[in-house]
Amino acid sequence: MALCANDPSLHYIDTDLPEVVATKRDMLTQLPLGPAPNQHFELLPLNALDEAAFRSVVEKFEAGPLTIVNEGLLMYLTLEEKARLCQTIHAILKQRGGCWITADIYVKRPADLRMELPQSAGERRFFEQHHIEENKFDSYEAARAFFAAQGFEAVAEAVPDYKSLTVLPQLLAVLPEEARNRQEPPPKVQATWMLRAV
Repeated sequence: MALCANDPSLHYIDTDLPEVVATKRDMLTQLPLGPAPNQHFELLPLNALDEAAFRSVVEKFEAGPLTIVNEGLLMYLTLEEKARLCQTIHAILKQRGGCWITADIYVKRPADLRMELPQSAGERRFFEQHHIEENKFDSYEAARAFFAAQGFEAVAEAVPDYKSLTVLPQLLAVLPEEARNRQEPPPKVQATWMLRAV
């Protein structure tokens, strides 16, 4: 929203499931956001697996390359559903140009790490109900091979600056003492990749 408010040339469409869009719209009415962003900020419901609906959203953009960004989606999808989504995005990017940035390159966590991380009973049920751990990639190599098979090339990976993350002190505070005092860094379980359709 801040980008749209400050750059009238930017067109940003935020999509999510209908119930989440309703919650976001309600939040926007309650937040003191100052001047409203320009007309190029939109909040629309979308089931990302519905190719016709996905294309309908894309048609709202002006002609030319676009950037598709997702976070918090792929871990809910089976491998077959991921492949369907890839087919849709690949066809759009081959036609329009641009890239796909996904923060959802999650790999399965070792069992000992899963046991160390604090998780409420509700969170545990949610993860089991949605098969989150099973839907993650087996490894980064497996993720790279999967995207290559779908016609994508990983051209860049984001390098997070953990020292600037505002949530890090809160995360460290809830980790068990043995996890906080570990000498070696925890295994990497997530990556953000920029993908290009080839």
